[in-house]
Amino acid sequence: MHVIMKIGKLLKQELQMTKWFITSVLVLLSSLLMGQSMDLGQRTNLELRYRINKKSNVDFSYRLDLKDNLSQFRRSNFSFSYDRKVLKWLNYQLYYRFITNNKQDEHRFRAAISVDKKIYRKTKLEFRTLLQHDINYFDVDYLRSYKPQYVWRNKIKLSRKLTKRWAAQLYTEPFISQNHKGFHPYRIRTGTSLSYEKKRWKYSLEYFYQQEFFFETSGLHVIDVAIRYDLTRLIRPKKKKQKK
Repeated sequence: MHVIMKIGKLLKQELQMTKWFITSVLVLLSSLLMGQSMDLGQRTNLELRYRINKKSNVDFSYRLDLKDNLSQFRRSNFSFSYDRKVLKWLNYQLYYRFITNNKQDEHRFRAAISVDKKIYRKTKLEFRTLLQHDINYFDVDYLRSYKPQYVWRNKIKLSRKLTKRWAAQLYTEPFISQNHKGFHPYRIRTGTSLSYEKKRWKYSLEYFYQQEFFFETSGLHVIDVAIRYDLTRLIRPKKKKQKK
């Protein structure tokens, strides 16, 4: 009887935590959407993942961006990243992205470190700090005079495992840019996402609101749709155990 009561208490706590998380997501969405002029963008991501081992993986992705209420093409992105888990709570990422809008190309480089801590049975708090910069050309003359303009991003994310396959996230991320006077904040991004995983596939739907600090423009609402396929077992099939 004591065991049954204990299980019931744990289930009640889990239900309350999930209810709180879903309520927070709804409050966030309503607060972001109310009183804002609507400028809607969309991102569509197609991703491939290969797991080198239990601690390392590489990702390849293509992203199509739309703007002006989905009426205009913004840019295309081809990305490659390498992730490495150093400790159970610490990992780093190296990232390259090729960006084109049919008029100008850019090469983006990133280095990131993230830490996470479990704050409840199915809830995790994560902090990621990231430094990035863009290069337009790789020719010698350009690189001689090139001075990197860095962007420093710090993301705080709260993740909640809803079921075995479903998960939800809340996050906020300020952007800090570099100029001749040093670093200064210029943008903040706040959002939420929902993801579903089954075998080799992962599907995610994300919404975020992005506000610029020093420009007289309305905030940007973005819907991000992503599909990821894990091709590890296609390249490296699992070895069958030999019968003795």
